[in-house]
Amino acid sequence: MDLRPVSKGIGIIILVIDGGAGQLPNVIGIGVEHMYVATNRIKVKKGFGKDMEELFRSRGEVAKEPGFIDFELWQQEGVDEHEEYLVVSRWESEEHHNQWTRSDSFKAAHSGPPTDYIMGRGEFSSYQIRLAYPAEK
Repeated sequence: MDLRPVSKGIGIIILVIDGGAGQLPNVIGIGVEHMYVATNRIKVKKGFGKDMEELFRSRGEVAKEPGFIDFELWQQEGVDEHEEYLVVSRWESEEHHNQWTRSDSFKAAHSGPPTDYIMGRGEFSSYQIRLAYPAEK
């Protein structure tokens, strides 16, 4: 059995097992090199979730930043006393994310009128993705 990387993309390596002569290789997983994920957990006063979603809907400038991969806004279910969101952005590297946080684009996205429906400061976390793989079909 031969385990080898066969394709590289934006920090992604696809691994396959060579099934031998006359057999098609099988994808067994996608290993991710150096992908950085930044998250921010934000609590919002009950009833203001749509305002929070609209706030992020209108902040698409980050998509133009070098090293930016994608963005997701997750809403947690089952929270009664407030609404809770997880802001998730993926970057090619931590340095790309850090460059964005020092940019005029970041400053503009985080300025403007106060949003009194946001409860306190967000809780920032960061991660390095080490392994990801698709569903088998």
